[in-house]
Amino acid sequence: MSQGDTTGLRKVDRRSCWTQLQAERVLPPAQWPATHTLELVSADKHASSGFSTDFGHAWIRLVTPQGQVTSVGYFPDESTGIAPERQVGLRFPAMLLHPDKYDRSGFKEWATAIAITPAQFQQLIDWLEQLQAQRHLASLPFSLVDCNCVSFVAAAAARVGIQVDVCYSLPQALRDGSHGWWRGVLNRCLPWLLARIHGRRWFFNVALALRGGRRVHRQQWTLNGQGNRVELHLETLAPLFPTLAHVFTRHVALHHVRALRSWQLTHPMTRHP
Repeated sequence: MSQGDTTGLRKVDRRSCWTQLQAERVLPPAQWPATHTLELVSADKHASSGFSTDFGHAWIRLVTPQGQVTSVGYFPDESTGIAPERQVGLRFPAMLLHPDKYDRSGFKEWATAIAITPAQFQQLIDWLEQLQAQRHLASLPFSLVDCNCVSFVAAAAARVGIQVDVCYSLPQALRDGSHGWWRGVLNRCLPWLLARIHGRRWFFNVALALRGGRRVHRQQWTLNGQGNRVELHLETLAPLFPTLAHVFTRHVALHHVRALRSWQLTHPMTRHP
């Protein structure tokens, strides 16, 4: 840890500097759940989440039977100054925002309520606080591909025994990322094309490698107890593809809000617009 003279240069979100989780609001009594609850939430700024821009967002809420709500979200650390959509494969520090910046923002929300035991509730709190406490040990890596807000929500659900499929297939991503006549061409030709490109996975990996997948950014900034900016250097943060061989052999999952949303819409306890 070293002092960073970065005033005016590095934005540090104070919501990322917490040490213990605390409820930020209380629901009206009529909305109190019968049990401790984990809510998986997703939202879009526009009609639906995009593929190349406006990816949408996902986060979690922990709700007690007394209506106390605690929200946490997983974000690229703004103190790095990195725009992840420009370096899709790059690994760099993430931050846990508490409360989540989009909670109660007014965007359309899909919220899936999962009843959990008091012990599971406490286990989630312990897990989140441990992630936060060990951020200087690279406990919070970010990648727009497979270490993002959706990955975080799926990991939280897995902690209480719920498997959430958040993997977005490459063919579906290509279709959703295209528009107009080009989308029609892909819909007709993509199945035929992919069936004939046996190495299609490594094509995706090569694209990621060219967009930062072989590199890593290890610096981030936080605030100490006195409110001063402090630089962290995450020595153990590893790139998406540590070696060239990994570009051709590693399976990289694509986690996206659209895949989470598809799962949510099959769950009977999902509230949606």
